[in-house]
Amino acid sequence: MAELIQADWEKVGVKAKLVTYEWAEYRKRSKGGEHQVIMFGWSGDNGDPDNFFVPLLGCEAVKGGGNSARWCNKAFEDLIIKAAQTPKQADRAKLYEQAQVIFKEEAPWITVAHSIRFDPLRKEVQGYKMDATAHHYFNNVDLASRWRRNAAGSAAGSCPVPLTPTLSRARGESGDSPSIARRRTSGRRM
Repeated sequence: MAELIQADWEKVGVKAKLVTYEWAEYRKRSKGGEHQVIMFGWSGDNGDPDNFFVPLLGCEAVKGGGNSARWCNKAFEDLIIKAAQTPKQADRAKLYEQAQVIFKEEAPWITVAHSIRFDPLRKEVQGYKMDATAHHYFNNVDLASRWRRNAAGSAAGSCPVPLTPTLSRARGESGDSPSIARRRTSGRRM
């Protein structure tokens, strides 16, 4: 990605030297402000805009190193603080929209992409719902009864405790799809 950006910038007369560091060193240098441009990604983990704006673009985050752009705008800051303290969702949304206008006008970041998340499942998995915060909840998940009978019903390989599905990072035997791992639990569904 950095090389693509470098090539695009060169087309408009901006020369960029790419420098890479081991992750801990990269973070240390970014917190210290030792850069002119830096590349980062972020995934919100609680679904609230406050989880994004305050730690990454807030003025206090410049001091703490989370605001790697080292950008501080008083009008933006006032809006995100007021929004975080506003209980009515519709009112909060309006304040965050105003803050985003300031962000886009001043452009402390060049936004490149937005992640799209996929949770691949086997067709036997029932009741699984993707969570907006990227957490995985299995309390309403079950396997189709036909699959459960086949997996646990043979005399030689019978399993006295229920099988709970969990997504495995490994590829299936054919190498073309994720697999479901079977995990023994202490007699309860997760």
